[in-house]
Amino acid sequence: MGESGENSNVWFRDAIHLVEGEGVGWAFWPLKKFGFNNPLEIQPNPGWAKLVAYWTADGPRPTPEEAEATLMQLARHDIRFENNLVHLDVIDAMIRQPHSDATLPFKPHVIGAAEARIAAVDYDLGRSGLAYLDAHDADYLGPAQRVWWNPGRTYRNDGVDIARDAEGEAYVTDFAGGEWLQYTVTAEAAEPRQVRVALRGAGGRLWVDLNGAERREVDIPAGDPQGWREVDLGLLPLKAGANRVRVGAVACDCSLRAITFAP
Repeated sequence: MGESGENSNVWFRDAIHLVEGEGVGWAFWPLKKFGFNNPLEIQPNPGWAKLVAYWTADGPRPTPEEAEATLMQLARHDIRFENNLVHLDVIDAMIRQPHSDATLPFKPHVIGAAEARIAAVDYDLGRSGLAYLDAHDADYLGPAQRVWWNPGRTYRNDGVDIARDAEGEAYVTDFAGGEWLQYTVTAEAAEPRQVRVALRGAGGRLWVDLNGAERREVDIPAGDPQGWREVDLGLLPLKAGANRVRVGAVACDCSLRAITFAP
């Protein structure tokens, strides 16, 4: 199989699992492009956006000199591997997940003596239903009717919806009832930690689960739906070593920015 679809990690994992199970080899195409759902993402120079705007009748025509400078910068610099953004989540979905149901930390999350903050977008690597659950995690309708699995088309290529604020910080958005995220955290000592989640949106109800053995539900207090605020999820008795923490929505239409573990 020499060409595959413009799709999500869920679709990549399922397609590769299918063809390998039938003894069919595959070569992913393309390896790199402008976009978030490939192993390598080209980050073009600012002149590229001006060219695209002209080609789509949304902006003025660049001078020939500007166009040539943009394209030569693209060819000589922007497309080189060392200047690309590597999407480890896409690579994991293609290489490991077709053969393993294990979940892995997206980044090392170590809980020591000080307060630890984890970005909400840094949930575990793994299959849908094991590392996270989102209501819409792949496109099965095709380009003419496409509904993006991650409408923000940034940071990660799972079904989780991700956006960026004015400063460029990524956060989880459209976090709705039935959806959840898992984080593997390594505690340096066995001790309870106060857990808070930074969110914005209207009221609702969240749940938090520790190691599949301790689960509680927490109401989201009323507040400014457009402003970030912290919701206290209570104490979690972390064990020394690896812990699995899941945060989910019972009823919520909100955005999550971070989870904090405080002494």
